[in-house]
Amino acid sequence: MKASIPLQRVLKSRISNATISKSSLSDALPSISLFNSREFAYLASISIGGQNFIISIDTGSSDLWVVSSTCADADCQGVPSYSPSNSMTPTNTIFKLGYLTGNVLGNVAYDTVILGNFQVASQVFAFVNQTTGIGLSSTGNSGILGLSFPQQASISSNLGFNLIFNIFSNLDEQSRLFGIRLGRGVNDSALTIGGHDLSLLPNVSQIRMFDVIPKSTKGSVVYDYWKLSLTGLLIIPDSVDFPLSPSKIPGASQPIAVLDTGTTLILGPSKDVQRLWKAVGGARLGQDGNWQIPCNMALVLAFKFGDGGVFAVDPTDLSWSEDTTSDGWCLAGVQANDKVVGGDWLLGDTFMRNVYVEHYGATNTTGPRLGMLNLTDANSSLSAFTNSRGSGGYVIPTRLNLSSSLSDKISSFLTGSGQFVSLIIACVLGFLVGGLVTALVRSSLRALRRKRRKLRYM
Repeated sequence: MKASIPLQRVLKSRISNATISKSSLSDALPSISLFNSREFAYLASISIGGQNFIISIDTGSSDLWVVSSTCADADCQGVPSYSPSNSMTPTNTIFKLGYLTGNVLGNVAYDTVILGNFQVASQVFAFVNQTTGIGLSSTGNSGILGLSFPQQASISSNLGFNLIFNIFSNLDEQSRLFGIRLGRGVNDSALTIGGHDLSLLPNVSQIRMFDVIPKSTKGSVVYDYWKLSLTGLLIIPDSVDFPLSPSKIPGASQPIAVLDTGTTLILGPSKDVQRLWKAVGGARLGQDGNWQIPCNMALVLAFKFGDGGVFAVDPTDLSWSEDTTSDGWCLAGVQANDKVVGGDWLLGDTFMRNVYVEHYGATNTTGPRLGMLNLTDANSSLSAFTNSRGSGGYVIPTRLNLSSSLSDKISSFLTGSGQFVSLIIACVLGFLVGGLVTALVRSSLRALRRKRRKLRYM
């Protein structure tokens, strides 16, 4: 059984720099759409106890929670709220999640949950009656659906598995996967459960597979987040492999990157990010502590994972026109943060809009895996960016034009031709004049954990 759930992209409210890091189909499938909201978050429809909600999709956390009808905080006003249903079974367990600038507090319960074509009876979840600094009213969503591993859930594993792993437990091994496609428009995103999104993937062999890196533990292997080894980051015109700092994760031979739809930007160690923007040239550190670049600076970065898969990031994702000063400076899509949980780099929507990602549960023979497909072509994205933003007449002195031979290598390697080239692409155009931005992003820190409940299909 499969379901493709449409997602809507929506803009988040503006918040301070401190919140940038989280504390924590083949057969005509019905779509689970992801909506897209202002900064941006990706939202999907879900039913709990016969009540319909719009919730944020978050691969960087594991819990399912929605606001309760008893929530009186300004943060949760104006959105649909949950009222205890006849099918709800309460517990005596308090639910609490803390974020860098906010928190939620409520109760754990069981109720029937429907996501796409999947219906789960007695699914554990939380309904919260206190929310602070979460911004539900600004995005129009009623809660969060965490899609990471149950071992990290805030709700105890003694009470049940989280929703996605309950679904996995009742699927054949080859169907234990979900795919996420994040678009730049309002309604061009989707969450696909139980199979491939064949609208993007006519040939499954195009997917590049990577092992999920387990949490560093003594004894048994434990998985916390969807993360993989980051083996390279390069910038052009210098055509050099950008040196990454050693991982802070014990035992990791390479830096660890966490994939997270609940975070807007790309976050990395402050030393690395500072060196990156100095190497690129033309960037500045704003008074709010965030890196800014000229809004018409054409820049493509590419990240290399595992044994050589390289994935480019579109210039529009690295230069945030949504956060623009009056004199032509944009919020940079890569920001510094040393508080990334479970890894060194946090690759949020800025990165994930450029790839289709499949998340595979463990089988009897393999551990959890990630499958990734390139969606961004370096050359065409640079051309489109130039046509859209223009060249402001200022050229960074250290930058070089992209040569035809280099362009050929980029195209070859980004379209999966088989020849591996370690690169990150960057091309320069210029900008209008200097200024300042006070915009930002939010991401939350969450801790996770859970057990399993019975699943039946609609």
